[in-house]
Amino acid sequence: MRLIAAFALVSICACASTNSSSGTTPSTAKEAQSCASPWVPAVSSTNADVFARPDGTSDIVGVLSTRQGVCADTSTVGFGYRRVKLPNGREGYVAEDVLTNS
Repeated sequence: MRLIAAFALVSICACASTNSSSGTTPSTAKEAQSCASPWVPAVSSTNADVFARPDGTSDIVGVLSTRQGVCADTSTVGFGYRRVKLPNGREGYVAEDVLTNS
């Protein structure tokens, strides 16, 4: 019985957290990102690892999902990586070809 009550509570919370503004599709809401200078809003075109350094062999510090919005540096570093700031505040590097400025 407790399991059913817990599931119902989680379901209610999940429904309450969805965006209900008119004219906004779920993918657009996921892409929306406000960035302070020198960062610019960007969106990942596919799932991608976020690396600690601009090097695909460095430690993975996060993962971007498809159409996830991030704040990104406008220039590339290393061998085609852009510095990004994830929504949780962590920073790392993503392959440049994964990001599109929004």
